[in-house]
Amino acid sequence: MVSGSWKTSVIGILGGVVNYFVALGPNLPTDGKGWGAAFVSAFLVALGLASKDANVSNSQNPGPATPVDPSVK
Repeated sequence: MVSGSWKTSVIGILGGVVNYFVALGPNLPTDGKGWGAAFVSAFLVALGLASKDANVSNSQNPGPATPVDPSVK
Protein backbone atom coordinates (compact mmCIF):
# COMPACT_ATOMS: atom_id res chain seq x y z
CA MET A 1 0.00 0.00 0.00
CA VAL A 2 2.66 2.49 1.01
CA SER A 3 5.55 1.13 -1.06
CA GLY A 4 4.47 2.23 -4.55
CA SER A 5 2.45 5.31 -3.66
CA TRP A 6 4.55 6.75 -0.87
CA LYS A 7 3.96 10.38 -1.88
CA THR A 8 0.19 10.27 -1.45
CA SER A 9 0.60 8.19 1.70
CA VAL A 10 2.90 10.80 3.27
CA ILE A 11 0.60 13.66 2.21
CA GLY A 12 -2.41 11.86 3.71
CA ILE A 13 -0.68 11.11 6.99
CA LEU A 14 0.69 14.64 7.32
CA GLY A 15 -2.68 16.14 6.36
CA GLY A 16 -4.45 14.09 9.00
CA VAL A 17 -1.91 14.87 11.72
CA VAL A 18 -1.86 18.59 10.93
CA ASN A 19 -5.67 18.73 10.80
CA TYR A 20 -5.90 16.99 14.18
CA PHE A 21 -3.36 19.24 15.89
CA VAL A 22 -4.85 22.43 14.43
CA ALA A 23 -8.30 21.45 15.69
CA LEU A 24 -7.45 19.83 19.02
CA GLY A 25 -3.80 20.38 19.83
CA PRO A 26 -2.18 17.50 21.72
CA ASN A 27 -5.49 16.74 23.50
CA LEU A 28 -7.87 13.83 23.07
CA PRO A 29 -11.37 14.68 21.81
CA THR A 30 -13.93 15.27 24.55
CA ASP A 31 -16.97 16.66 22.72
CA GLY A 32 -18.78 16.31 19.41
CA LYS A 33 -16.66 18.93 17.67
CA GLY A 34 -13.47 17.21 18.79
CA TRP A 35 -14.67 13.79 17.64
CA GLY A 36 -15.68 15.31 14.31
CA ALA A 37 -12.17 16.67 13.84
CA ALA A 38 -10.71 13.28 14.80
CA PHE A 39 -12.90 11.49 12.23
CA VAL A 40 -12.01 13.99 9.49
CA SER A 41 -8.34 13.53 10.33
CA ALA A 42 -8.69 9.74 10.17
CA PHE A 43 -10.49 10.08 6.82
CA LEU A 44 -7.63 12.19 5.42
CA VAL A 45 -5.11 9.55 6.49
CA ALA A 46 -7.21 6.75 4.96
CA LEU A 47 -7.66 8.70 1.73
CA GLY A 48 -3.91 9.27 1.46
CA LEU A 49 -3.15 5.61 2.08
CA ALA A 50 -5.76 4.44 -0.44
CA SER A 51 -4.80 6.93 -3.16
CA LYS A 52 -2.38 6.16 -5.95
CA ASP A 53 0.41 8.41 -7.22
CA ALA A 54 -0.02 9.61 -10.80
CA ASN A 55 3.09 7.78 -11.99
CA VAL A 56 2.22 4.42 -10.38
CA SER A 57 0.56 1.76 -12.54
CA ASN A 58 -1.75 -1.05 -11.44
CA SER A 59 -0.28 -3.31 -14.10
CA GLN A 60 2.41 -5.82 -13.19
CA ASN A 61 4.03 -5.36 -16.63
CA PRO A 62 3.23 -1.85 -17.83
CA GLY A 63 3.94 -1.30 -21.50
CA PRO A 64 4.76 1.94 -23.26
CA ALA A 65 1.89 4.36 -23.84
CA THR A 66 0.41 4.27 -27.32
CA PRO A 67 -0.30 7.63 -28.95
CA VAL A 68 -3.86 8.44 -29.90
CA ASP A 69 -4.47 8.95 -33.60
CA PRO A 70 -7.12 11.70 -33.95
CA SER A 71 -7.86 10.68 -37.57
CA VAL A 72 -9.24 7.28 -36.49
CA LYS A 73 -12.86 7.33 -35.33
